[in-house]
Amino acid sequence: MLLRKVKHYVEDNCAGDPAVVLTSGFQPAIINRVRAPLGNPSILNVDRGNTGELLLKVTPIARTKSYEVKSAVVSAGNTPVPWQPAGVYTNWRAVSINGLTPGTTYMFEVRAVGGSTGYSDWSNPVIRMCA
Repeated sequence: MLLRKVKHYVEDNCAGDPAVVLTSGFQPAIINRVRAPLGNPSILNVDRGNTGELLLKVTPIARTKSYEVKSAVVSAGNTPVPWQPAGVYTNWRAVSINGLTPGTTYMFEVRAVGGSTGYSDWSNPVIRMCA
């Protein structure tokens, strides 16, 4: 409690000067409010889950609130027909895509949601057959 009072005293009397804060023995807090676009996530791997389920693992991206996934059934020639939303997920380690048809090949892409731009670009597509 006393340390908090000293902290407030220093904040009130340093006039925003980091050099004055350093003379008090405290370290100035650095707050970075620079707006920057999100990095692009990648799908690291796709594992089989239960029947009709695939589990995606996505690279973590700083300042991301969630990850949006889209999927498409892959036709002859590896052409996605058509892209469908597959959900929005907060856990990048285990993105569970359910309701898939066993024996069907799917293509997935993911993008990060958050940051100053709202969305990252879509990742490179990954193709996997559902078991």
